[in-house]
Amino acid sequence: MISKLIKKLKDFFLPEGDPRNLGIFRIIFGIYLIIHLSRIVPYVRELLSVEGAFLPLFDTWIIPLDPVESFFARLTSPASVGAAYGIFFTMLGALVLFTLGIWARFAALLFCMTFIYHYFIFFYFSEASYDKVNLIIMAILVFSPCDEAFSVKSWLRRRRGIPAKASYPLWTQQLICLEIAAVYFGAGVYKILSGAWNGGEVIYTALMADWSSPLSFWLARQGLQMGWYDIMLLMVIFFELTAWFMLFNKKYQKLWMIGGIIFHLSNALLLNIWAFLNFPLTYGLFLRGKVDGNDY
Repeated sequence: MISKLIKKLKDFFLPEGDPRNLGIFRIIFGIYLIIHLSRIVPYVRELLSVEGAFLPLFDTWIIPLDPVESFFARLTSPASVGAAYGIFFTMLGALVLFTLGIWARFAALLFCMTFIYHYFIFFYFSEASYDKVNLIIMAILVFSPCDEAFSVKSWLRRRRGIPAKASYPLWTQQLICLEIAAVYFGAGVYKILSGAWNGGEVIYTALMADWSSPLSFWLARQGLQMGWYDIMLLMVIFFELTAWFMLFNKKYQKLWMIGGIIFHLSNALLLNIWAFLNFPLTYGLFLRGKVDGNDY
């Protein structure tokens, strides 16, 4: 009995198998990040260089920094205009290599190293960590076989007549799934414990927020009874609290994936929160394909 339990735990946390889902994810995730970050190109000077960004994180006589804080303060402070452009386009170049599957793991590491600069500066101004999940996922992919399928690397391997391995370790794929599941569950628990999420009013007022879309304002003007917003709130909390295990359930996972796509598309179209569309992109990683002998 104990041996069966150990085997199940090993199969869950340290699975092995076909890397094609991971290869497909590499492509769509790379395209998503290129589109997501390319919007900043016209504003690099204003947002990421010393000509527009000012972070008062150096030592002052009022709030002195310890050596560790001082090191990271200098590491993440705005650079010159030329350096800011250099860092940004190096990041985009790494994404192109990653998406194509050319030195994908090195490209993922290079992206992480350059994206940290972008992330910390944006976090300082907005205190929003939407891109944290992207950084975590990419850091995990550094150690993954994401370039073993649907990549320039796999194409060159086939050209040379080198057969693919029978299976690859997919613990990184499972770790990304666990990360997504944990975020969903944490968001659901927060909503239950937060006083702001005790009624549908929070959804109704969000439809008229500064960041909401014209479609959102149109929906708010339709005069729906507050009970409908209460139902929406309960559906959101129910989805987030159950997604952490239902996305792993082979019988119902596709139903929950459809619900997640609807949920995140609603956030994007109504509240202009497009950053969380990276969550549905990971759903394919929850699907486990068996190696069928085909070369990839």
